[in-house]
Amino acid sequence: MLMLMLPLMPQPMTRGPSSSATAPTRIAPIEATEIENEAARHQVIDKILKYNEEDLAATWAVLQWVRDFGRGGAHGVCE
Repeated sequence: MLMLMLPLMPQPMTRGPSSSATAPTRIAPIEATEIENEAARHQVIDKILKYNEEDLAATWAVLQWVRDFGRGGAHGVCE
């Protein structure tokens, strides 16, 4: 359903859809905690945290837009 709504979104996505190609690392978060080199471990975990924060912010923005749209607010709809 989200894919059907993308053309109605108020602004274009800046990173494109999430996939393994755009994810910050292919290491699972639990595996990242097992990296022996502390600096490398923190670097991978920081990338995962940043990616997750951006993903949550984007999801929240979509939720707010959907709620606004459901109330009759057509903000961002291209005519």
